[in-house]
Amino acid sequence: MSLLNAKKEWSKIKGVKVLLKDAAIKKYGNNTIGTSHDIEGALQVVTVEHVQAVIRIANTYKVPVYPISGGHNWGYGSATPARDGCVILDLSGMNS
Repeated sequence: MSLLNAKKEWSKIKGVKVLLKDAAIKKYGNNTIGTSHDIEGALQVVTVEHVQAVIRIANTYKVPVYPISGGHNWGYGSATPARDGCVILDLSGMNS
């Protein structure tokens, strides 16, 4: 229930793209190291304010967030979270 509430809140943030579970798995589920973890969704952000709002909501609803930047956290192209039940926070759209 808390994940559902968090997703509703995230979808209200203008400029944040919310990918639901199936879309997130399709985009971020490729794995080159042979492990498998359940992805609950993904959030694509472009500003610091987006990150702050996303994390605030995640804290409120106790939803684990797994940040990635270029999608190569595990090396060789994997963006899979380190544990099950995470929502990926994709920072690759932010300007440096």
